Parts: sequence; structure tokens; C-alpha cells
Amino acid sequence: MTLLLILALLLTTVVADVAIETGEADGTRIVAAGTDLLTGLTLTQTIAIVAAGAAVAAALLVAVLGTMSRRRKARRVAEAAERVSQREAGLESRRQLIESRLEELQRNHDELLVRRDALLAEVERLRERDAELQETILERHREIADARHRIEALRGDGEVVVLQADDDAVELPDADRARRA
Repeated sequence: MTLLLILALLLTTVVADVAIETGEADGTRIVAAGTDLLTGLTLTQTIAIVAAGAAVAAALLVAVLGTMSRRRKARRVAEAAERVSQREAGLESRRQLIESRLEELQRNHDELLVRRDALLAEVERLRERDAELQETILERHREIADARHRIEALRGDGEVVVLQADDDAVELPDADRARRA
């Protein structure tokens, strides 16, 4: 395309030179580079030929410049479309990444909810077991206190103290009671 532009500019320059040289001549001949190209013409014919040459050169120059302008514009549009396409592709890949991460995060969320529920159930079970053990401990403390009161009551009477330990009877004589007191 650059070659056509150079040729169009060269043709325009040659036509302008011919028009100037012909204008300096007597008007009955067409002159280029000091050489007569056509002679024996009338002034009207000379003007028409020079005007036609100038019109052809100008038309060729306008056509070449128009074509170059359209190509540049088409190239800019294609580059802009490519940038938009690349941007859209980037946005699409980001969207897909976000969707895949969202699915993974939802799965993790669901798993954590299940684990939380299991842990809460375990905590509740342990609280209930703790309450049962506390109640058992209180009951044992009451039994121990009650047993101590009975032992103390029996010590004061001078009788033999009988303790029950897993169905085995243990008798403490008065001497052992005195030592323990």
C-alpha cells in the first residue's frame, strides 16, 4: 500500500510540474521537463488535458489515502475487538474460578456445620454425664456423711461397730475404736 501512495504522490507531482510548465508556455503545447509532449493544441484542449491529468492524479491519491485510512481503521477495530475478547476471556476464567471456589467453600461450610453439630451433641452429652457424676458424687458424700454420723453415734454407746464393705462384715472391738478416736 505504501508503494501505491508513493506512486500516487509521484503522479501528482508530475502532473503539477506539467501544469506549471504548460502554463509558462504559449498554451498550445503540453510541456514536461522542458520537452514538448503534445503540440498544436488549442488553449481549451491544453487546459482540459492538464485538468484531466490533475483530476486523475488527485483521484488516485484520494483513493490510496482512503484505502489506507480504512485499513488503519479496520486494524484498530480488530485490535480493540481482540482486547475486548481477551478481557472477556479473562472475566470468564475469573467467573469460572469463583464458581469453582464457591462450590468448594459451600462444601467446606456444610462439612463444618456437620462437625459443629456433632461437637455440640458431644458437649451436651458430656454436660449430662458431668451432671450425673456430680449427682453421684453428692450422693456418695451424703452417704459418707451419714456413715460418719452413724459411726460417731455408735462410738458413744461402747458397742462393737460393724461396717459393711461389699457384703463382708468387719467388726471393730472397743480397743480398736479407742485407738481410732
